[in-house]
Amino acid sequence: MKPQTVKQSIVFRVDSSAQIGGGHLMRCLTLAEMLKKEAKITFVCRDLPGNTAFLAESRGFDLKLMPFHGESPALGGYEKWLTIPPDMDAAETQEAVREKAACLVVDHYALGLEWERKLRPYTEKIIVIDDLADKPHDCDILTNQSFEPELSQKYDGLTPAGCRKFLGREYALLREEFYLARKSLRRRTGELRNVLIFFGGGDYGGETGKVLLALESAPGLTANVVVGGGNERKDEIERLCASLPWAKFHCQIDYMAALANEADLAIGAGGLAAVERCFLGLPSLIVSVADNQEAGGKMFAALGFAEYLGNSSDVAALAWREAVLRYKREPGRLLRMSQAALNVSRTIGSGARLFKKAVLHA
Repeated sequence: MKPQTVKQSIVFRVDSSAQIGGGHLMRCLTLAEMLKKEAKITFVCRDLPGNTAFLAESRGFDLKLMPFHGESPALGGYEKWLTIPPDMDAAETQEAVREKAACLVVDHYALGLEWERKLRPYTEKIIVIDDLADKPHDCDILTNQSFEPELSQKYDGLTPAGCRKFLGREYALLREEFYLARKSLRRRTGELRNVLIFFGGGDYGGETGKVLLALESAPGLTANVVVGGGNERKDEIERLCASLPWAKFHCQIDYMAALANEADLAIGAGGLAAVERCFLGLPSLIVSVADNQEAGGKMFAALGFAEYLGNSSDVAALAWREAVLRYKREPGRLLRMSQAALNVSRTIGSGARLFKKAVLHA
């Protein structure tokens, strides 16, 4: 009888909430799905308002929920998302992990060098998934999957000697559904008939409702409207969609790629969702719903597959309506954006297997 292989233990420290959204959790789940045949996966998440940590359990992974202690007005910056000081989070994470893991994957804007040093005794290696390059880290592997040029220079002095860095869109983590959808891409003509609306898992600023009202009388359009399970306005949005015969409501779905393939234009935020849409050749009309999305939004626009309208709080409903109707009148422009997306997408995710190998065997 063939001996059973003992799987290595990999722990993910990541949060989701109405404020954070679900993007960090989703990309960690994507990586976990890639690793699950070779590893025993555990997610350590805080039980924040509007979180979707239950998705880890629904995918068959172990989940350890740390308690929510309430909001702390003394915290600033991304520590507000964490809701407690990082040293307190480190102590609670240590208690949750207990036994030493082969690997600890950290995807959280509020956690950096001191937190990682406190977790060093609990893991053989630390992997950081980052977007910001704004703080030092004690890690063995770091990945930043953004489109920014010269990313390596941004990490000068922020990582220890010997840290392996996987930088750029080649290492983007895309769910399997997007690879499958890419095999059957439909040919877009530039004609605008179907819109995909998605502002992230939380949509903290309520952009979905604003766009729906803006497009209420737009002629000849249908829309698939997607919200995350952590969206605090999801019931309100569902009722609004029910009153609009051209809008179809979807909540916490696993078929986003199929809807993207159907769409002629996406309306939403920047971040990972914009990268996914680009991968399928779908033009995007985007705003930034957090400060860290502004640079990406401008970069997507410079690459030609998106139009960036600015910070969501500065974009009125009328601006959304005018932009959509402009694309309705200019099919050639929409087609050029789709072609630009497909050109950019050729390298997206091409290094994902190399990154997976490093996680398991470095």
